Amino acid sequence: MIIRTESDRKECIEKISRINLDKPWRVDADLFKPSRSIAMNALYYAWLSEISKYTGDGIAYTRGFIKWEYGVPILLARGEPEFNNLIDSIVNNMQYEQIIELFGTESIQVSSAMKVPEFLDYLKNIEEYCFSQHIPLARESDYYNEAMGIKP
Repeated sequence: MIIRTESDRKECIEKISRINLDKPWRVDADLFKPSRSIAMNALYYAWLSEISKYTGDGIAYTRGFIKWEYGVPILLARGEPEFNNLIDSIVNNMQYEQIIELFGTESIQVSSAMKVPEFLDYLKNIEEYCFSQHIPLARESDYYNEAMGIKP
């Protein structure tokens, strides 16, 4: 159940109060975080593949480059000290190519740490980069309009 209003809270409490206590129950509450759509993920991974093929850099390098250049700034904008300190440490201790190699792995999560609006910005930044570099990206897929929030 997603609780957004006082009415939702009351409904949740009412549901809990109706639980039969003949057996123990566990109730968990977590901050609601909408997940990215399948379309967003599909478009992202398709674009990584397309960029990689176009540049010839390989998927790991492409992924690392995109995460570093376009994902990290989005997460830095949050101003979370722990993440900012991690990035400072990486910048102060690694060369650029090492950074790209590191971000091409699963070692540091970038896109999965993003909220849905941040991920949409990420996709838009990737699209703008590709446009500026004349890298063609598929836009006719069924996923593009849905992923980018474009209403037909």
